[in-house]
Amino acid sequence: MYDFNTISSLKCFFISCVSLGLHALCYIFPNLAEAQIVLEDQTYQSNVTVGDWNDPNSWQVWQDGAWEEATIPPNRNNDVFIHQGQEIRLTGNEEVRNLYLFSAADPGRKLNLQTFDLDVYGALRAFQMLGEMYFLNNSANPSMDWIYPETGSIVFKGDSRTVVNRNSWSGQTNYSRFTVRFNPNPGELLIVNAGIKASRFIIETGTVYQTLNQSGTSTFSFNIHDDFGVSDYGSLIILSGARLISDATEEFGQIIRRTDARPATEFILEEGAVLELRGDEPTIDAASVILDGEVRYANNQLSQQFLTNTFPTSQQIVSYHDLQVLGSAIRSLPSVLEISGDFTISEGTLEDNPTTLYLLGSGDQVVDAVEISVSHLEINKSGGVLTFIQPFELIGDFTMRDGMVDFNNQTLVINGSATANYNYIGGLWANLAEVEIVNLPPDFNTSNATFPFFDSFAGENRTLRLIGSLPDQSGPLTIQYIQLPGVEHNANLTDSDDKTIYYHLNSHFLVRTTNASTESLDIQILANDMILDDIADLRISGYGEIAPGLHIPASLHESVLWANRRASLSELNGRTLTLASSGILSVLPLGWLSYGANFLDNSVQLSWKVKAEVGTTFVIYRSIGPDLQFSPVGIIESIQPLTEYHSYDFIDHFGKVQISGLVYYQIRAEIDGILVDESPVFRLESPKFPVEGIQIFPNPYFGGNLTLHYSGELETDEVMVQVIDGRGGTCFQMDHISYGDMSRIEEKLKELSRGLYILRLIHKKGIQQVKWLRE
Repeated sequence: MYDFNTISSLKCFFISCVSLGLHALCYIFPNLAEAQIVLEDQTYQSNVTVGDWNDPNSWQVWQDGAWEEATIPPNRNNDVFIHQGQEIRLTGNEEVRNLYLFSAADPGRKLNLQTFDLDVYGALRAFQMLGEMYFLNNSANPSMDWIYPETGSIVFKGDSRTVVNRNSWSGQTNYSRFTVRFNPNPGELLIVNAGIKASRFIIETGTVYQTLNQSGTSTFSFNIHDDFGVSDYGSLIILSGARLISDATEEFGQIIRRTDARPATEFILEEGAVLELRGDEPTIDAASVILDGEVRYANNQLSQQFLTNTFPTSQQIVSYHDLQVLGSAIRSLPSVLEISGDFTISEGTLEDNPTTLYLLGSGDQVVDAVEISVSHLEINKSGGVLTFIQPFELIGDFTMRDGMVDFNNQTLVINGSATANYNYIGGLWANLAEVEIVNLPPDFNTSNATFPFFDSFAGENRTLRLIGSLPDQSGPLTIQYIQLPGVEHNANLTDSDDKTIYYHLNSHFLVRTTNASTESLDIQILANDMILDDIADLRISGYGEIAPGLHIPASLHESVLWANRRASLSELNGRTLTLASSGILSVLPLGWLSYGANFLDNSVQLSWKVKAEVGTTFVIYRSIGPDLQFSPVGIIESIQPLTEYHSYDFIDHFGKVQISGLVYYQIRAEIDGILVDESPVFRLESPKFPVEGIQIFPNPYFGGNLTLHYSGELETDEVMVQVIDGRGGTCFQMDHISYGDMSRIEEKLKELSRGLYILRLIHKKGIQQVKWLRE
């Protein structure tokens, strides 16, 4: 395309050719034909040196081939041209379709936004004049702040379209001092097909698409002049619910920068926003990069690298919240990668750099990937739960530093390579079916052989440790944790030291290995929740059998109680391990199947269901108010056989006492004055504001009819039902149920396999839940 100076230098030639007419000029200069702007009726042009947008005297309007004086100002249905040496000022928020600014030599200031918004429903374009004819100009003028100040905004609104294009705009507006906001209708796409400068860019709604073509990247850049500082300047913010798609790649320009040598101040991806990267080498040059939303690497080319920076003063990008990998490209990982949200690998391959991957943060996370080939993975959660959706294999080093990890009843494979190391420092593994150690170390210790399983039935840490030398490192070694409710109270096993084992937990470990080592190892199982008359009674048995090896007395390490055994890997193969007791007065934790309370006139009826041996005393404690200062209010003795669950009831006659706030209860089980177990604390709201409840019977359920009852109003309360198994997995869920759905839920419950379930009702008044045993 011919720039303005070229055209001006040929002024005399054009004057001599006027008689040839427009068609002849377009034949001589064919690009002019492509760039000519054909005026439509109701197009506006400025008509004053300085005027206000809402003043009709500032405008002329094109109608039937001639310019006329305007009677009303322009709106979203009109194109607007602002001419050389003329400036229009906003005194309120205004609207326009396409906005054309004169951008050839000496344009002068064009638009004073003050503190207002100019909503653009078409495109922002530069133009130049040739006689009386209007032409697009692909070079925006760099000479002054022709749109100003920073407190005003150009706001792109409406439906999908291109808002700046390379044939009519550029990033040469070096004095740019205004804000650009992208605010299209929901689900719409705005295309940025030219470099553009401003003081700030905000993507508020919809999707913005940043293109790449032969002219380079449509880079977001900022004012270059030292009046705005000599280092970083300018920001790009993507708000929650909005998305930026970028084709940018380093060879043709950054996604964002200030100048060719200075970074922007900040790039912010808010929580709930999306940044989709399609370029081979996406680059962000900003002093601060905050990626609190979701970053998607979506590339189907041969390879794609993770976000980088080119300036030494730009932030190195290593921290992500949600990260999703799409497309078939091979991704070269950075040397350090931190993820505090969800991590999904749908396609492609991740290439180790070598890379240290950190999964961290205080919120819930989901990892959906079969294998992560990194040199080192570290899990360090200060809160929330990290959930692995699929069986997970680690090739490199693995450090378990802190946090709860839910493996979704899948398998964890570690030490996938011969040089890999596993290092345990802290944390727990919930719902882990089994851990497989492919390559075994020469020595087991508390760092490389601590396996922190969590027992969902008991709600307790059930860590297993192995300690000792291993001359034969052939593997693999697989440790499975099989979770079952309750306790075997009639074990009657005779251990290798002739001691009788009276009780053992039903949840147990199963060990499998091809290693034939006969070297003895110390086996330890965490037993902090065991209630013992004497810690000497604590030991390890098998599930319904004697454990392999020899009994070693229980021990306390830093106030932590461990049950001990000594056996070799060859002895452990195919055998089970669980906690047990050889003391008659030792009591393993009770299984509280259900508990709750209902108002009954001026009294409270408490009900609970539990397995407890004859002689167990249930002491009922009550606290009025939120300070949880409990006092005993009654006692019930167990006279039922130990082998079955039984229901118990107690009436708390607190009479005419006025209750303000909440009433809390806890039931504590004792045998001969020794605390055996205690129920969770549960609360009862004021009788003036009762909470409706859920009932299911029979419970336990052995077959036949099943009845589910909710005493509130289902439709009014907007009730959702969840059924959760003993390992925390959701069996099924139904939203906004009606009374007609009750029979469907009952049928679904009948179809479940044997086990302990939690039935939960969630509604606007609160949450009710009850444990239900399917025998």
